[in-house]
Amino acid sequence: MYITNAKIMLRIALQGSINDSVKLLETIRSKDNCIVSGLCTELEEPENEKNKLLDHPVQIFSTIHSIIPISDVVIFLEHTNETVPYVKLCLKESRHVFIYPVNLIRPETLKEYVKLAEEAGVILYLFHRPNLGKLENLLNGNGNLPEFIDIYRYVLPKENQPGYVEAVLRDEMLYLTSVAKYPVKKFKVATVPYYSTYPFIINVRIEFTNGSTANLTINTFTGLNTRFSEFYFSDGLIQVNTLEKNIRHRIWKTDKTYKYELNGWLNEEKDLKSEIAKFLSEISKISYPLNHYEFGYNIYNTIWELFREITPAGQLN
Repeated sequence: MYITNAKIMLRIALQGSINDSVKLLETIRSKDNCIVSGLCTELEEPENEKNKLLDHPVQIFSTIHSIIPISDVVIFLEHTNETVPYVKLCLKESRHVFIYPVNLIRPETLKEYVKLAEEAGVILYLFHRPNLGKLENLLNGNGNLPEFIDIYRYVLPKENQPGYVEAVLRDEMLYLTSVAKYPVKKFKVATVPYYSTYPFIINVRIEFTNGSTANLTINTFTGLNTRFSEFYFSDGLIQVNTLEKNIRHRIWKTDKTYKYELNGWLNEEKDLKSEIAKFLSEISKISYPLNHYEFGYNIYNTIWELFREITPAGQLN
Protein backbone atom coordinates (compact mmCIF):
# COMPACT_ATOMS: atom_id res chain seq x y z
CA MET A 1 0.00 0.00 0.00
CA TYR A 2 1.12 3.59 -0.50
CA ILE A 3 0.08 6.88 1.08
CA THR A 4 -1.42 9.90 -0.69
CA ASN A 5 -2.73 12.92 1.25
CA ALA A 6 -2.19 11.00 4.50
CA LYS A 7 -4.63 8.29 3.43
CA ILE A 8 -3.77 4.67 2.88
CA MET A 9 -4.71 3.95 -0.72
CA LEU A 10 -5.79 0.46 -1.73
CA ARG A 11 -4.85 -0.67 -5.22
CA ILE A 12 -7.60 -3.02 -6.43
CA ALA A 13 -7.15 -5.58 -9.22
CA LEU A 14 -10.06 -7.44 -10.84
CA GLN A 15 -9.74 -10.90 -12.39
CA GLY A 16 -12.55 -11.97 -14.71
CA SER A 17 -14.29 -11.00 -17.93
CA ILE A 18 -14.08 -7.39 -19.09
CA ASN A 19 -17.88 -7.04 -19.00
CA ASP A 20 -18.14 -8.19 -15.38
CA SER A 21 -15.13 -6.15 -14.29
CA VAL A 22 -16.25 -2.88 -15.87
CA LYS A 23 -19.57 -3.05 -13.99
CA LEU A 24 -17.66 -2.83 -10.71
CA LEU A 25 -15.29 0.01 -11.54
CA GLU A 26 -17.53 2.76 -10.16
CA THR A 27 -18.16 0.81 -6.93
CA ILE A 28 -14.42 0.70 -6.32
CA ARG A 29 -13.75 4.27 -7.42
CA SER A 30 -16.51 5.58 -5.17
CA LYS A 31 -14.33 4.66 -2.18
CA ASP A 32 -12.05 7.62 -1.50
CA ASN A 33 -9.18 5.31 -0.50
CA CYS A 34 -9.39 2.92 -3.48
CA ILE A 35 -8.04 2.98 -7.02
CA VAL A 36 -8.22 0.31 -9.75
CA SER A 37 -4.76 -1.04 -10.57
CA GLY A 38 -5.96 -3.08 -13.55
CA LEU A 39 -8.10 -5.84 -14.98
CA CYS A 40 -6.82 -9.38 -15.53
CA THR A 41 -8.74 -11.16 -18.27
CA GLU A 42 -6.74 -14.39 -18.15
CA LEU A 43 -5.01 -16.24 -15.35
CA GLU A 44 -1.83 -16.90 -17.29
CA GLU A 45 -1.13 -15.92 -20.88
CA PRO A 46 1.90 -14.38 -22.63
CA GLU A 47 1.85 -10.59 -22.42
CA ASN A 48 1.72 -8.51 -25.57
CA GLU A 49 0.71 -4.97 -26.44
CA LYS A 50 -2.48 -6.10 -28.19
CA ASN A 51 -3.76 -7.90 -25.08
CA LYS A 52 -3.29 -4.81 -22.93
CA LEU A 53 -5.90 -2.81 -24.89
CA LEU A 54 -4.09 0.42 -24.07
CA ASP A 55 -6.98 2.62 -25.22
CA HIS A 56 -9.14 1.25 -22.42
CA PRO A 57 -9.60 3.54 -19.36
CA VAL A 58 -8.16 0.81 -17.12
CA GLN A 59 -5.08 -1.15 -18.14
CA ILE A 60 -5.84 -4.77 -18.97
CA PHE A 61 -3.42 -7.59 -18.24
CA SER A 62 -3.49 -11.15 -19.51
CA THR A 63 -1.58 -12.76 -16.66
CA ILE A 64 -2.18 -12.66 -12.90
CA HIS A 65 1.59 -12.56 -12.29
CA SER A 66 1.83 -9.07 -13.80
CA ILE A 67 -0.94 -7.56 -11.72
CA ILE A 68 0.02 -8.83 -8.24
CA PRO A 69 3.07 -6.55 -7.73
CA ILE A 70 1.02 -3.40 -8.40
CA SER A 71 -2.01 -4.38 -6.29
CA ASP A 72 -2.95 -4.68 -2.63
CA VAL A 73 -6.24 -6.46 -3.32
CA VAL A 74 -7.24 -9.04 -5.95
CA ILE A 75 -10.92 -9.70 -6.68
CA PHE A 76 -11.61 -13.03 -8.41
CA LEU A 77 -14.92 -12.77 -10.25
CA GLU A 78 -14.74 -16.23 -11.80
CA HIS A 79 -13.23 -18.59 -9.21
CA THR A 80 -13.07 -22.19 -10.49
CA ASN A 81 -10.85 -25.18 -9.78
CA GLU A 82 -8.32 -23.71 -12.22
CA THR A 83 -8.17 -20.51 -10.16
CA VAL A 84 -6.98 -22.20 -6.95
CA PRO A 85 -3.19 -21.89 -7.44
CA TYR A 86 -3.52 -18.19 -8.32
CA VAL A 87 -5.55 -17.44 -5.20
CA LYS A 88 -2.86 -19.19 -3.16
CA LEU A 89 -0.21 -17.10 -4.90
CA CYS A 90 -2.03 -13.86 -4.04
CA LEU A 91 -2.39 -14.87 -0.39
CA LYS A 92 1.26 -15.89 -0.17
CA GLU A 93 2.14 -12.46 -1.54
CA SER A 94 0.06 -10.86 1.26
CA ARG A 95 -2.75 -9.63 -0.98
CA HIS A 96 -6.30 -9.34 0.32
CA VAL A 97 -8.56 -11.61 -1.74
CA PHE A 98 -12.26 -11.52 -2.65
CA ILE A 99 -13.76 -14.62 -4.31
CA TYR A 100 -16.96 -15.20 -6.22
CA PRO A 101 -17.11 -19.01 -6.56
CA VAL A 102 -18.48 -20.26 -9.88
CA ASN A 103 -18.62 -23.73 -8.31
CA LEU A 104 -18.17 -25.01 -4.78
CA ILE A 105 -14.75 -24.92 -3.16
CA ARG A 106 -13.54 -28.09 -1.46
CA PRO A 107 -13.20 -27.78 2.35
CA GLU A 108 -9.52 -28.72 2.21
CA THR A 109 -8.90 -25.92 -0.29
CA LEU A 110 -10.78 -23.42 1.87
CA LYS A 111 -8.82 -24.54 4.91
CA GLU A 112 -5.57 -23.93 3.06
CA TYR A 113 -6.79 -20.51 1.90
CA VAL A 114 -7.60 -19.52 5.48
CA LYS A 115 -4.23 -20.77 6.73
CA LEU A 116 -2.40 -18.71 4.10
CA ALA A 117 -4.53 -15.64 4.87
CA GLU A 118 -3.82 -15.95 8.59
CA GLU A 119 -0.09 -16.31 7.99
CA ALA A 120 -0.09 -13.22 5.75
CA GLY A 121 -2.42 -11.17 7.97
CA VAL A 122 -4.84 -10.44 5.12
CA ILE A 123 -8.58 -10.82 4.58
CA LEU A 124 -10.00 -13.70 2.56
CA TYR A 125 -13.61 -12.86 1.70
CA LEU A 126 -16.08 -15.11 -0.12
CA PHE A 127 -19.28 -13.79 -1.68
CA HIS A 128 -21.96 -14.98 0.75
CA ARG A 129 -24.61 -12.29 1.06
CA PRO A 130 -26.69 -11.90 -2.13
CA ASN A 131 -28.43 -8.64 -2.93
CA LEU A 132 -31.89 -8.97 -1.33
CA GLY A 133 -33.16 -5.59 -2.52
CA LYS A 134 -36.50 -4.55 -1.01
CA LEU A 135 -36.60 -7.68 1.15
CA GLU A 136 -33.51 -6.50 3.01
CA ASN A 137 -35.24 -3.24 3.94
CA LEU A 138 -38.33 -5.08 5.21
CA LEU A 139 -36.29 -7.50 7.27
CA ASN A 140 -34.27 -4.71 8.86
CA GLY A 141 -37.45 -2.72 9.53
CA ASN A 142 -39.08 -5.70 11.20
CA GLY A 143 -36.37 -5.75 13.86
CA ASN A 144 -36.62 -9.51 14.42
CA LEU A 145 -35.19 -12.56 12.73
CA PRO A 146 -37.68 -15.07 11.28
CA GLU A 147 -38.51 -18.08 13.45
CA PHE A 148 -39.31 -20.26 10.44
CA ILE A 149 -38.40 -19.93 6.75
CA ASP A 150 -40.02 -21.87 3.92
CA ILE A 151 -38.48 -21.63 0.44
CA TYR A 152 -39.84 -23.34 -2.66
CA ARG A 153 -37.52 -22.92 -5.64
CA TYR A 154 -38.62 -23.94 -9.13
CA VAL A 155 -35.71 -24.59 -11.49
CA LEU A 156 -35.45 -25.43 -15.18
CA PRO A 157 -34.01 -28.96 -15.56
CA LYS A 158 -30.42 -28.86 -16.81
CA GLU A 159 -29.30 -32.48 -16.61
CA ASN A 160 -26.50 -32.06 -19.12
CA GLN A 161 -24.89 -29.03 -17.50
CA PRO A 162 -21.95 -29.80 -15.18
CA GLY A 163 -22.27 -28.23 -11.74
CA TYR A 164 -26.04 -27.68 -12.05
CA VAL A 165 -26.97 -29.19 -8.66
CA GLU A 166 -24.24 -27.44 -6.71
CA ALA A 167 -24.95 -24.06 -8.35
CA VAL A 168 -28.67 -24.15 -7.47
CA LEU A 169 -28.01 -25.43 -3.97
CA ARG A 170 -25.37 -22.75 -3.39
CA ASP A 171 -27.63 -19.92 -4.56
CA GLU A 172 -30.57 -21.03 -2.41
CA MET A 173 -28.50 -21.67 0.70
CA LEU A 174 -26.85 -18.24 0.40
CA TYR A 175 -30.28 -16.64 0.04
CA LEU A 176 -31.57 -18.59 3.04
CA THR A 177 -28.64 -17.94 5.36
CA SER A 178 -28.55 -14.25 4.42
CA VAL A 179 -31.99 -13.95 6.02
CA ALA A 180 -31.48 -16.39 8.92
CA LYS A 181 -28.08 -14.79 9.77
CA TYR A 182 -27.04 -17.67 12.07
CA PRO A 183 -24.84 -20.69 11.29
CA VAL A 184 -26.48 -24.01 10.43
CA LYS A 185 -26.58 -26.36 13.43
CA LYS A 186 -27.89 -29.47 11.69
CA PHE A 187 -29.78 -30.52 8.57
CA LYS A 188 -31.58 -33.45 6.97
CA VAL A 189 -31.70 -34.05 3.21
CA ALA A 190 -34.14 -36.02 1.04
CA THR A 191 -34.06 -36.30 -2.77
CA VAL A 192 -36.13 -37.81 -5.58
CA PRO A 193 -34.68 -39.98 -7.02
CA TYR A 194 -32.68 -40.92 -3.95
CA TYR A 195 -28.91 -40.35 -4.21
CA SER A 196 -29.16 -39.23 -7.83
CA THR A 197 -26.64 -37.09 -9.72
CA TYR A 198 -29.52 -34.93 -11.04
CA PRO A 199 -32.44 -35.21 -8.59
CA PHE A 200 -35.83 -33.84 -9.65
CA ILE A 201 -36.61 -32.75 -6.08
CA ILE A 202 -34.28 -31.77 -3.25
CA ASN A 203 -35.67 -31.13 0.22
CA VAL A 204 -33.52 -29.80 3.07
CA ARG A 205 -34.72 -29.27 6.63
CA ILE A 206 -32.43 -27.02 8.63
CA GLU A 207 -31.98 -25.94 12.23
CA PHE A 208 -29.87 -22.87 13.01
CA THR A 209 -27.81 -22.22 16.14
CA ASN A 210 -30.36 -19.66 17.43
CA GLY A 211 -33.15 -22.28 17.39
CA SER A 212 -34.91 -21.06 14.24
CA THR A 213 -35.70 -23.58 11.49
CA ALA A 214 -36.12 -23.64 7.72
CA ASN A 215 -37.41 -25.81 4.91
CA LEU A 216 -35.87 -25.61 1.43
CA THR A 217 -37.35 -27.43 -1.57
CA ILE A 218 -35.82 -27.35 -5.06
CA ASN A 219 -38.13 -28.64 -7.82
CA THR A 220 -37.28 -29.16 -11.51
CA PHE A 221 -40.64 -30.61 -12.63
CA THR A 222 -42.53 -27.41 -13.44
CA GLY A 223 -40.49 -25.86 -16.25
CA LEU A 224 -40.30 -22.58 -14.32
CA ASN A 225 -37.42 -20.52 -13.01
CA THR A 226 -38.85 -18.80 -9.95
CA ARG A 227 -38.94 -18.81 -6.15
CA PHE A 228 -41.68 -18.52 -3.53
CA SER A 229 -40.44 -17.87 0.00
CA GLU A 230 -42.15 -17.22 3.32
CA PHE A 231 -40.61 -15.76 6.46
CA TYR A 232 -42.60 -16.30 9.68
CA PHE A 233 -42.10 -13.94 12.61
CA SER A 234 -43.79 -13.75 15.99
CA ASP A 235 -45.63 -10.64 14.80
CA GLY A 236 -46.11 -11.25 11.09
CA LEU A 237 -45.34 -12.93 7.79
CA ILE A 238 -43.35 -11.82 4.74
CA GLN A 239 -43.96 -13.56 1.40
CA VAL A 240 -41.70 -13.08 -1.62
CA ASN A 241 -42.98 -14.25 -5.02
CA THR A 242 -40.56 -13.75 -7.91
CA LEU A 243 -43.08 -15.15 -10.43
CA GLU A 244 -45.65 -12.45 -9.61
CA LYS A 245 -42.82 -10.02 -8.79
CA ASN A 246 -44.22 -8.87 -5.47
CA ILE A 247 -43.66 -8.95 -1.73
CA ARG A 248 -46.51 -9.22 0.78
CA HIS A 249 -46.04 -8.24 4.41
CA ARG A 250 -48.82 -9.29 6.79
CA ILE A 251 -48.93 -8.06 10.40
CA TRP A 252 -50.82 -10.33 12.80
CA LYS A 253 -51.84 -7.66 15.33
CA THR A 254 -53.57 -5.36 12.85
CA ASP A 255 -54.44 -8.09 10.31
CA LYS A 256 -53.23 -5.76 7.58
CA THR A 257 -51.29 -6.80 4.49
CA TYR A 258 -48.92 -4.47 2.67
CA LYS A 259 -47.89 -5.20 -0.90
CA TYR A 260 -44.66 -4.08 -2.56
CA GLU A 261 -43.44 -4.46 -6.11
CA LEU A 262 -40.43 -6.70 -6.47
CA ASN A 263 -38.16 -4.86 -8.84
CA GLY A 264 -35.28 -7.32 -8.81
CA TRP A 265 -35.05 -10.73 -10.46
CA LEU A 266 -33.19 -13.83 -9.39
CA ASN A 267 -29.96 -13.08 -11.24
CA GLU A 268 -29.76 -9.62 -9.63
CA GLU A 269 -28.99 -11.32 -6.32
CA LYS A 270 -25.53 -11.98 -7.73
CA ASP A 271 -24.81 -8.28 -8.08
CA LEU A 272 -21.45 -8.06 -6.30
CA LYS A 273 -21.41 -4.31 -5.70
CA SER A 274 -22.65 -4.36 -2.10
CA GLU A 275 -20.48 -7.34 -1.13
CA ILE A 276 -17.34 -5.84 -2.62
CA ALA A 277 -18.09 -2.53 -0.90
CA LYS A 278 -18.37 -4.39 2.41
CA PHE A 279 -15.15 -6.29 1.69
CA LEU A 280 -13.26 -3.06 1.06
CA SER A 281 -14.69 -1.54 4.24
CA GLU A 282 -13.48 -4.56 6.23
CA ILE A 283 -9.97 -4.06 4.86
CA SER A 284 -10.02 -0.39 5.84
CA LYS A 285 -10.88 -1.25 9.47
CA ILE A 286 -8.89 -4.48 9.70
CA SER A 287 -8.19 -5.69 13.24
CA TYR A 288 -6.55 -8.83 14.57
CA PRO A 289 -7.13 -11.66 15.09
CA LEU A 290 -9.34 -12.01 12.01
CA ASN A 291 -12.49 -14.10 12.21
CA HIS A 292 -12.63 -15.76 8.79
CA TYR A 293 -15.97 -17.39 9.63
CA GLU A 294 -17.52 -13.93 9.30
CA PHE A 295 -16.23 -13.68 5.74
CA GLY A 296 -18.22 -16.60 4.27
CA TYR A 297 -15.91 -19.49 5.13
CA ASN A 298 -18.43 -21.33 7.34
CA ILE A 299 -21.43 -21.28 4.99
CA TYR A 300 -19.46 -22.72 2.04
CA ASN A 301 -18.33 -25.64 4.18
CA THR A 302 -21.97 -26.23 5.12
CA ILE A 303 -23.09 -26.13 1.48
CA TRP A 304 -20.36 -28.64 0.61
CA GLU A 305 -21.62 -31.00 3.32
CA LEU A 306 -25.14 -30.70 1.92
CA PHE A 307 -23.89 -31.36 -1.58
CA ARG A 308 -22.14 -34.55 -0.43
CA GLU A 309 -25.43 -35.77 1.05
CA ILE A 310 -27.23 -35.21 -2.25
CA THR A 311 -24.75 -36.33 -4.89
CA PRO A 312 -22.89 -39.65 -5.15
CA ALA A 313 -19.27 -39.28 -4.08
CA GLY A 314 -18.03 -40.25 -7.53
CA GLN A 315 -19.72 -37.20 -9.04
CA LEU A 316 -18.06 -34.59 -6.83
CA ASN A 317 -15.95 -32.02 -8.68
